[in-house]
Amino acid sequence: MASPHSDDRRASVALVLSTEADGLSDPVQMHGYKLIAVLMSTGWDAGNLTFQGGLSSGATFSNIYSSTGGEVALTADASRLVALSESEQSAVSSLPWLRLRSGTSAVPVAQSTSRALVLALALD
Repeated sequence: MASPHSDDRRASVALVLSTEADGLSDPVQMHGYKLIAVLMSTGWDAGNLTFQGGLSSGATFSNIYSSTGGEVALTADASRLVALSESEQSAVSSLPWLRLRSGTSAVPVAQSTSRALVLALALD
């Protein structure tokens, strides 16, 4: 479980996506923050990022979808800083806990080794 490290109105969270077949990260506490960008690992194996949200770290997490019905997904690649649009920020920051997934809910991507990502956050 990760919590934000803050500096005034901005914060960051170091997060690791494991080699597990589900491609999911540990939960991140988002209370009072919104996700604005993701700094990708230099060794990222091909796969977009999708999200799950939950009401607590031990709760059941659900896939996050946009109002148009599609899974909220970021196009991810190695060594990229991926910025979220305002609608993506709103969708993924609406619940107090967040998990990231390598790949989609239908086709998760297990990373070949654990990958470190950095989440850029702003006060909500």
